[in-house]
Amino acid sequence: MTRFQTILRNLIAYSITASCLGSTLTQNAFAEPPVDVAKRSEILGKPETVEVHPATINLSSKRAFTQVVVTGKYAGGLIRDLTPFSFLSIEQPDIAKIDGASIVMALKNGSTKLKVTTGGTTTFVPINITTTEKPDPVSFRRDVIAAMNVGGCNAGACHGTPSGKNGFKLSLRGFDPAADYLQLTRDVLGRRTSSEDADASLMLQ
Repeated sequence: MTRFQTILRNLIAYSITASCLGSTLTQNAFAEPPVDVAKRSEILGKPETVEVHPATINLSSKRAFTQVVVTGKYAGGLIRDLTPFSFLSIEQPDIAKIDGASIVMALKNGSTKLKVTTGGTTTFVPINITTTEKPDPVSFRRDVIAAMNVGGCNAGACHGTPSGKNGFKLSLRGFDPAADYLQLTRDVLGRRTSSEDADASLMLQ
């Protein structure tokens, strides 16, 4: 085996090992807290104080939402994110709802409270929701670009590459929303978005 082949073999082996190790670390980092109450309590420990952010939730549209974060302060100044170890509930579920683990979404006008239970500590957060009856138009820059970022449509490996892909090009990660808007709405083939049949738009498939 030549020196070059040896280097190449070692490089491949290193890449595979690093990939597997990175995957393992990522899985461990984002692992769900244990279901067993005793194990959860052991990991949670005994925080001196528990704080919920935001302290008051104010939502002013029918599509408004906010993410709740729970932090615990321990002896010695240690601060930990306790959101995965907290249980959230809405006193009046017809006014607001919890989406996922910690997203509070507006449903209708009114006031209620968010109940956050972390270990033996319970915190109540006021929720005020207003103007849900008013139109809340979708923003291309804020909503559509964000959706494409999540989907990876404008990533470098997809349509965000400098040359585009399959005749369709977007700015990398949405840095030029104006150009992206023209591409999506004025595409010569008219397949990405269809004003006549929105459900047939490729962007929605």
